[in-house]
Amino acid sequence: MSRQILFITFLTKGYQSGFLYSTELARCMEKDITVLIVRQKEKIAEKIENIMTAVTFAEADEHDTACMFVGDKPDHEYVAEIAYLKDKCRELNINLSIFYSELDIVSAIRRFVKQNHGVDLILLGTTVTENGHIRAKELKRLVRTSARPIVTIGNDACVA
Repeated sequence: MSRQILFITFLTKGYQSGFLYSTELARCMEKDITVLIVRQKEKIAEKIENIMTAVTFAEADEHDTACMFVGDKPDHEYVAEIAYLKDKCRELNINLSIFYSELDIVSAIRRFVKQNHGVDLILLGTTVTENGHIRAKELKRLVRTSARPIVTIGNDACVA
């Protein structure tokens, strides 16, 4: 069983900075990387705001712009991002596994670690730690109950 670093992220703008950090760490520690992509659920207020914005653009005959505000980005549009992750790991000779979860962050991490005993370190990417995607209370609970070290990645710094 190979030892691995578990990198948690949302596939949104800015995920690459945390991923690059995790690849360097994996290379230095001679570990594999497992990426757990958590599908972020949209809050109801944000969903209503996006629908109203889409309606405004649709009324102005800007249908392409209106489509950008409704619905999630389909999985097939993430092909380029996933290919980037795979290419970067191939360059560094690091094994990469990618998994998806639709659970909340804490539940997704717990379930994954429970099912995969090879995880040595959990890295929370910048898309998870910034903009309130994980509350301090959830993070404290996760740190208290996890048997693995948890590292949060900020924009330019890493805090354990």
